[in-house]
Amino acid sequence: MLRISRELMSRGVEARNQLGEILAQIELMKSYTTLQGIPISPGLASDIATLVTLAEPPSEVPRTKRSSFSRLMHPDRLSDDLSWMKPEQVKEGIELALEVHGALSQQVKPATPESIEASTPRKGWARITWPRITDILIATTFFAVAAFALGTALNTQYTNKGFLQLAHLGAALLGACFSQLYTASKYVVQRTFDPASGNSYMTRVVLGAVSGLILANFGSSFIDGNSTLKTLGPGALALIGGYSADAVNMILTRVADMVTAAVQGNGEDRLKASEAQITARKAQLEAESKASGECSAAAASTVSCHQRSRPSVHGVSIPVRRTTNVCCTES
Repeated sequence: MLRISRELMSRGVEARNQLGEILAQIELMKSYTTLQGIPISPGLASDIATLVTLAEPPSEVPRTKRSSFSRLMHPDRLSDDLSWMKPEQVKEGIELALEVHGALSQQVKPATPESIEASTPRKGWARITWPRITDILIATTFFAVAAFALGTALNTQYTNKGFLQLAHLGAALLGACFSQLYTASKYVVQRTFDPASGNSYMTRVVLGAVSGLILANFGSSFIDGNSTLKTLGPGALALIGGYSADAVNMILTRVADMVTAAVQGNGEDRLKASEAQITARKAQLEAESKASGECSAAAASTVSCHQRSRPSVHGVSIPVRRTTNVCCTES
């Protein structure tokens, strides 16, 4: 901690910014702790009081009152609030602030300063300039309702496919917003919403809108004729597709698998073809092995003797012996 404090102090103005950010987070956790009725130990309360006194500017220094939200939104102004502090005071303040911050973090678990700040209701223009994820989803829900009502009314009057698609888009957005608002509201109420996941909520809203349009326009082709979903209208299919983009993804995956199987054949056909290839290869190997093993009965020799008489000079017959080697090879 001392090494970090010295490093921050060596950066001058940046150390004051760091101290201001920690103080803003401490104020958020302290307010949350008192509002939720979480008990604070006497030692921690004494450290908080000491820190408040340390960060209090002298009477001759003009005071600029800012809320914790303003400090978090404008970190570049934090050094102005603490510009009166000397480097030694900044070092002491950072050390004490980090101790208090760690103790309060244990008190507010599983919430964090970031989740508390992201879940706290906004006031005034902050609802527009710095909205919560639930505020964005509620505004999108109102837009979805307006799009669905307008598209339905115009399509009834003019019977235009463009207005019909607008109604389907509104229904898909309505289902997607309902799904994500239902999920996010639980974390916001518990003050555990992670602002880093805000983009994922809006991404799923867009996926829901696209899924709803797909299911509304092509759902009748994907769904079995005996299914209950077959009897629902395109608007209801758009609402269901928007609510569960995963369901539409599973449907499309299933259709893609069916098309692939139709082109490549089913699993049994592929298995039979593979077995035929293995059998043919085995027969080929056996034929080559048999051909290389020929002449196994070769080198069998036969000896034949042929005797014939040839008169000698003295009238005595002399036998003649002839030996013949024969090699027989059968294929």
